[in-house]
Amino acid sequence: SSNKLHNLIYMGIPSLVYRKSIYKTLLEVDNLFERTRELIYQKYEKDVTNPQQCFNYFADQLYGNNEKTNLIFSLIDNDSTFISSLGNNSYEDINSIKKIAKSFFIWAELRIGLKKREDKYVYFIGLLSIIQKLRQYFKEDNLVFWLLIGLSQYMAHFHQENPLFSDEMNYINIYGLVTKLILESHHKQIYDKFISLNFPPEFFLSRHLSTLYTDYFKDEFMMRIFDILIFESAFQGLYGDNLQYLRILCAIPITLFELSQNKILLCKEK
Repeated sequence: SSNKLHNLIYMGIPSLVYRKSIYKTLLEVDNLFERTRELIYQKYEKDVTNPQQCFNYFADQLYGNNEKTNLIFSLIDNDSTFISSLGNNSYEDINSIKKIAKSFFIWAELRIGLKKREDKYVYFIGLLSIIQKLRQYFKEDNLVFWLLIGLSQYMAHFHQENPLFSDEMNYINIYGLVTKLILESHHKQIYDKFISLNFPPEFFLSRHLSTLYTDYFKDEFMMRIFDILIFESAFQGLYGDNLQYLRILCAIPITLFELSQNKILLCKEK
């Protein structure tokens, strides 16, 4: 199975059908569904027979009064309003993005994949953009919900502590700082130009890192970034190797800066 997946990916850009199959396999969606199904039955004596029914089960819980999720739900509603104001999504699209995000945090209460008692899944700026991009591509809410759960098992974004506090050195800040240091050490011309323009590199990086660049790249190129992240996550265990995770996320902006070096150096302050 592993060899087949390697061969498929190295054949070039996968089609929609292949991507769906590869992502579900690499992110162990079937296994996550079975674990979720067992816990739902144990805790609530409810039997869900397939992933779609399971997603519907969580979506049906969205209107209960739960103190744990009320704050997160309000953040999702606020960020959804901002995305809606951009005018690129229909009312139905925004509702689906919200439903997937909120259903994920209902699922998160089962604590599947969390190793320590104090661990938890957290909401982060950029989550809705990731859902939006995956949904635009796959066009299946149920599939995007399970892919999101799969990503949560590897992406450090889901596991930062107290991300709402401005003084917290969360993962996004760390990624931005490391990228800035790499730029300063190995691409000093570009770095000095940014500073001369009074444009700190971390200003550019903070949002794009939090959204995995989903709000920056066009669909097919963005999906190639997902291909790399998901492939490396599944085979290298990125959540257990934050250094490798850093290498991948920081390599993207550094490469962009290198490719645009001549244009950057010609920029003038307005």
